[in-house]
This record gives sequence, C-alpha cells and structure tokens, in this order.
Amino acid sequence: MPQLFDRRAFLRMGSLQLFGFLGYGEVLRLRGQSPAPAKPDLSVIHLWLTGGMSQLDTFDPKPDADSRYRSLFKPIETNVSGIRISEQLPLTAHHADKFVIIRSMTHRQAAHEAACNLILSGHEPLATVQLPSMQAVVAKELGQRNELPAAASIPGATGSWEKAGFLGPRYNPFNAGNPNSDTYKVQDMDLPMGVDWARMDHRRSLLTVVDEKFQRLDTTGVLDSMDSYYQTAFQLRHSEKAKKAFRIEEEPEPLREKYGGTSLGQGALLARRLVEAGVRFVTVSRGFNTWDHHKDIFPNLANTFLPELDRAYSSLLEDLHQRGMLDSTLVIVTGEFGRTPEINGMGGRDHWPTRFLWRWLALALREAVSWARVTRRVCSSRTILSRSPTSSPPSTRSSESIQKKSISAISDGHSSSLIRAGPSTFCWCEKADSGGPRSPASAGNRWQQLR
Repeated sequence: MPQLFDRRAFLRMGSLQLFGFLGYGEVLRLRGQSPAPAKPDLSVIHLWLTGGMSQLDTFDPKPDADSRYRSLFKPIETNVSGIRISEQLPLTAHHADKFVIIRSMTHRQAAHEAACNLILSGHEPLATVQLPSMQAVVAKELGQRNELPAAASIPGATGSWEKAGFLGPRYNPFNAGNPNSDTYKVQDMDLPMGVDWARMDHRRSLLTVVDEKFQRLDTTGVLDSMDSYYQTAFQLRHSEKAKKAFRIEEEPEPLREKYGGTSLGQGALLARRLVEAGVRFVTVSRGFNTWDHHKDIFPNLANTFLPELDRAYSSLLEDLHQRGMLDSTLVIVTGEFGRTPEINGMGGRDHWPTRFLWRWLALALREAVSWARVTRRVCSSRTILSRSPTSSPPSTRSSESIQKKSISAISDGHSSSLIRAGPSTFCWCEKADSGGPRSPASAGNRWQQLR
C-alpha cells in the first residue's frame, strides 16, 4: 500500500481543525516569538510568634466550651460575617476580609527547637543535618533584588532553624537589628571615621590578593562564603537604595505610632519598607520563645502581647492595602505550635502541636474563609487545604471512591466534613458568610491539596 501521508503531512492536516491553515510547527514558532507572560515578583513577610501562641485566646475562640478550656476573653464579630476572634484584637477584626485563618494546622513536635525547625523548613528535623529555612531557599533560588539582601530577619535570627543549614552561610538572612530604638542604625552600614572609599577599595583589592592564595588550599568552601559576606557588605555600603530602605526614621511619626512603639510593631513597619525596596522574605519576631505562656497567660496576653500584635498586624494590613502591595505580598502569622485547651495550675497553657493556627494574607487567599471547625480527630489528618483559582473540588471524584463522614465541631455545633477519596484526605468547612456548612460542590469552592 503506498504511503499517502508522512508524519509531517499528518501533523499539518491534523492541525487544520484547531489552528486553521497553520501547521503545528508554525504554531510553536509563533508561540516562541510571543513574549512570555510576566511572572509576579512576590514577597513574604512572616510575623514569627515563637513560643507558641494560644489559638483559643486569639483567632479560634470557643465561648461555649467547658470552663476548664474556655478563654477569659470574649469573642467579637469581625467585618466578615461568621468569623469571630478574641476581643483583645479589635483592630484586626476590621481587616478580616484581608486574611484567611487556617485552624487545622497540626504536627507531632512538642519541643520548641524541633517544632521551629519543622515549621520554618517544612521537614521533620534531623540529627545529622540542619535543613534550610524557607527564606534561605528563597534567597538561593531567586537571589537579590535592587542591591538588597534576598532575606532579612528583624531584629535577628531566633536560632539555627531560621538560617540556611546545608545550603551554606551565604544564604543566611541579613540581621537588620531592632528598629524600636531612638538610635536605630544598621551595624557597619557607613564607613568608619577617617576612611574614604579610595582607601576602602585599596583594602578590598589587597584582600582579593590574599584570598587568591588561600583559595587554592580551601576545599570546604569557607572562603567562598566569606567572599559572599564581603560582597553583600560592600553592596550595602555603596547602595543608596539599600541605606534608604533601612531609614525607618523617614516614616511619618503618626504612622510609626500607629504600628506601636514595640519591637514587633516597628519591625513590621521596617519589613514593609524592606519588601517595598526589594527584599524578598522578611521574618519579624520579638525574640525566641517569648510567646511561651506556661503561667499567667491571660494577664500577659491582655496587657502586652495581644495589644502589641493587634496594632502591628492591623497596621501592616492597612498599610499594604493602601500602597497596592496586597497582590504581591504574602503575610504569614504563626508560631511553632498552639497551646493546650486545658488551663494548667499556674494559669497558663502548655505546648499543643496537635492543633494551631496560621493566618495568611493576600495573593490567591484574598477571600476570607473560616477554615475547618473540626475536632482533634480531624485536625490529626495532616492534610490542609487552601483555596486555588484553578483546582477542582474533591466532590468531582466518582461517588464510588468517596466516603464522607461528618464530624461535630466543638465550637458552635456546626459540622465540618472529612472526605476520603482513595489515598487522599480532604477537609472543608463553610464559607464565612454562608450561614452554615455547605459541600464543596454546592458552595462552588475550588480547592487544592497541600501535603
């Protein structure tokens, strides 16, 4: 039988229906010539509440729970119907339409150090190797912008879990210092007295000559890391953009007062300045383990911690919104775990990794959703869902592969559901303004699975 069509002719004919008279080769050629869509250049601000913030006394109140568990703080309504938070966060309540509360976070690390490693790296800690933090991975993969460090910690890294681990010290975050100081100044940003740039450049050339000798013997990469430190230091000293980004004193005094005269408040304001200038990932804390309230939790939260967080967080949301930065900035608020439901004999709450919270702001998570009012049994599923504009709801699976089980919530008698579709587990809850639980299909929600 004669060969009527070769492969090239077949591709050309098969393309008629889809592409008119253009062959597949022409389509690929045109696609290659068209400009690729610009990828959004995103930034992250992480308010790192290390020590373990109590979920029951902040963003997940249980007013109808037994008195052994119930918070002394009353819940208040927010500007999103159906979402209630602690009365100690009145300013944040006005911005509930800008963030999402994930109430089903869970892991099995009850010690601070191990939990910090897990939360900041996404992996269980290992005794043999230090895994890199999220911001270190961002620094390595995406690099610097606008002559600024890719990652920064305010006032500084809280531990090794915030650093680059096996990626090497060159990707460690830049320690910005505590901006809540009248004399705040980034260390060594300016030249020492009596030294001009000509003299500094001469010193640098001499250092290069010496390093070349040692690099022939260095097999560990230590000198390369040191070179990256020096390079960053010289860039910061030379760059007027970098210096300006750290000049928090240029902010209007009413705005600084709005954020609050605390390390967290001024740190959040400085984080906004750094992200605006080009830093990709900024972590803000008030120091390691400061939220660890094993005793006197209610006076500590009411008098210090929650007013400080309320002012800093709400001001940051409003500031980003007014500057049009919400579409390019993800704000994360979390600790390494939550606190126990039961109040101990010292008037505090102990470590509780079984259930805790994340707050997300901006990007694809702009619509406020009240996540997963579920019991401990649901929370231990180790599967969390986030909204996605492209994924399909799990209800599109065949009915034979889905088993649905309703779980009563301990918060207000509403129910959430756990769906098992083959090996995967999905969890949903009602939209905040829905007035009651709805299935993924009926609510029209779109989901993606996070493992």
